[in-house]
Amino acid sequence: MNRPPPDSPIDLCALILYEIHQWKTAGTSYANYEKLCEAFGTEAAMSNEEYEYYFDECLKEAYISTKNGRFLIAGIHFSDKMYIYRDLPIPDIRGCILSDVINKKSAQKSLNDLCEAFESVKIDKEDHDYWFKRFENGDLFRQVTFSHLPEDVITEIVEKCDLVSFFQLRKVSHGLRIIVNHSKPELTRVVVECGGNHVSFKLDYDILVYFTDRKGVDFPKVYFKHLYKFEDDDYTKVAFNYLEILLKNPKLQLNYAQLVFFKNSHNQNNQMFLDLLNSLSHKIHVEQFLIHFLTDKDIITVVKCVKPGTLKSLWVFGYKDDGELSTIHELVETEQWRKPKFFSSGKLQYTSIEHFFHFDRFFVNIKSLSMGDVMNLTNVLSNSANFEHCMVTVVRYDQQAVKNALRLQYNHSSAPRLKSELYPNLVFRLSTSSIEIFKADFRNV
Repeated sequence: MNRPPPDSPIDLCALILYEIHQWKTAGTSYANYEKLCEAFGTEAAMSNEEYEYYFDECLKEAYISTKNGRFLIAGIHFSDKMYIYRDLPIPDIRGCILSDVINKKSAQKSLNDLCEAFESVKIDKEDHDYWFKRFENGDLFRQVTFSHLPEDVITEIVEKCDLVSFFQLRKVSHGLRIIVNHSKPELTRVVVECGGNHVSFKLDYDILVYFTDRKGVDFPKVYFKHLYKFEDDDYTKVAFNYLEILLKNPKLQLNYAQLVFFKNSHNQNNQMFLDLLNSLSHKIHVEQFLIHFLTDKDIITVVKCVKPGTLKSLWVFGYKDDGELSTIHELVETEQWRKPKFFSSGKLQYTSIEHFFHFDRFFVNIKSLSMGDVMNLTNVLSNSANFEHCMVTVVRYDQQAVKNALRLQYNHSSAPRLKSELYPNLVFRLSTSSIEIFKADFRNV
């Protein structure tokens, strides 16, 4: 048949079949059609005679078939035949829903009737309820744009975007920027490096963002799918403006973060970064954190910005690993110190070995260990259900006295591993400057 006029705002064939399912005549259906046109603020595009023609043609579009010994027309069962669609396009039932709203049907009644009328089409309840509610509120078929979507839907879309699209969406509009700033970015790994003439961000494993004041310097895109370079005399300010967007997002959750401030980087970089951290209204979710800073005071400031309870691993380094971590006494008092299971630092620490007993694995540099410290350490680790491995580098300790006190003997002659008669579940490696202890069943022993 000739399809209804293409400029019709509704699928007339779907409407007519729905009317047939409800046992309406062509005349009654036309009256309902006029109501729909009135709702759109237009006159009926077809006369009653033209409408009857389309009504009859839609009926002819069905063909006779059988199914399970029963027959139906648009969902209506007869005793000896059934009319079903023949290669018809999927019906647009929005006109049917609008008709139900105009005729004061309930949403549930409308859904039930439509499901019966169009048995071969899966009608989604959420879609039906969305359009039913729109029509009840007086909204018709105007084109739905991105801005018309509910905020929670836009947020869900934004949070599925890759990081490049995430930043691009911020430029679309002020309203979308607000939504983006409060949506969880698709980002789990950040490496921030500040050098003498550059700042770079490595975002996950495929994006490198490079800020510098050097003009015309190109470098190959190695290991990264996306490479972005910004040249500006005030490159540090530009870089930290971008970083601020990420760090001020309360939904940011990082599996891994690394901060590296090279020795030749300007002190201004350090201060700008610390000012950014101090401006945050929330703590940052970081699970594994590697910090390489110039001053010990900076390390404390950075650690305190991590959300307590999220940190699992912490690495702390300086530019002279044999130098002293002068703020260790402050670090061990922070909330962030209590939950991690891994700690590593080559910096010398003037503190009690007891501060490291709660870690499953730790690698530390201690000024000295008394025999009491060694026995206390060994006893605690032997009784710990979660301990795996530690290495304590020590400036001075009595190696022979430790061997005697722990009753250590070589496990076998081919490796420098020692077993203790007192603590048989531990394995030891001793050198002149370190004590290394494993649980006997630790995989790397």
